[in-house]
Amino acid sequence: MSYINTLKSGEIPAKTAKKRKQTPYDEYMAKKVLKVKDGGKDVAIIQPKSFDDVQKIIDGLKDGHGAIADFSISPPEISQRILDFLSGAAYGLDGKIECIDKKILLITPKDIQIVNKL
Repeated sequence: MSYINTLKSGEIPAKTAKKRKQTPYDEYMAKKVLKVKDGGKDVAIIQPKSFDDVQKIIDGLKDGHGAIADFSISPPEISQRILDFLSGAAYGLDGKIECIDKKILLITPKDIQIVNKL
């Protein structure tokens, strides 16, 4: 609906949410692995798009590596299912899950300590 039609009819069109395209930078950051210098452990940044991506995170936890999971592009139903499964795996491996942001989680194994100095 154009601006003129809005003035004539008085109707305000509903805003539609724009779907964000995956940029090359987003793909690069999804594959990037951060090196933590103190413990020599890796922390992977993962944007799970399906339930199949959970296995990568849990395999990393078993090997003693952490993960940052960004659920900003995941559908809510898939995100909830992944979170439930990760919670069980972290509990079973004596790991921890910390909320960094509304849709970003830090998952760590038992031998990594999270220090919050904020």
